[in-house]
Amino acid sequence: MIRSLIIMLMLFVAHDWAQSSDHTAPLIPGSSKLSSHDQWSLLFDGMTAIGTLLVALLAIFGQRIRSWIIRPSISLSVGDKPPYAERKEQADESTSAAIVSYQLRLEISKKGQVYA
Repeated sequence: MIRSLIIMLMLFVAHDWAQSSDHTAPLIPGSSKLSSHDQWSLLFDGMTAIGTLLVALLAIFGQRIRSWIIRPSISLSVGDKPPYAERKEQADESTSAAIVSYQLRLEISKKGQVYA
C-alpha cells in the first residue's frame, strides 16, 4: 500500500520534471530551484492523492471499520432469587435420599439499535 503510494508520487514528480522546460531542476521538493507555487502545488497534489486513497479504503472497508468503532451494548443479569435461581429437590430412588439441585439462569439482553 505505502509502496504503491511512493511509486505513484515518484512517477508524478518525474512526469512534472519531464514536462518542465528546465531539466536541470532537481526532483527534490523544497529545493531552491522550485518556485514557491510549484512547492505548494506539489504538496496539495500529494494531499489530494492521499485523500483519494483514504476515501477508496473507506469505501472498501467502511463496514468493518464501523463495526470496530460502534459495538453492540450487551448487559448480563443474574440473581439469587426466582426467576434467576430455583431450588429443585428430587428423591433418589436407590437410596431414598433427597437430591438438591439448583437451576440458574442468566439474562443476556442487547441495548441499542446495533446488531449483535
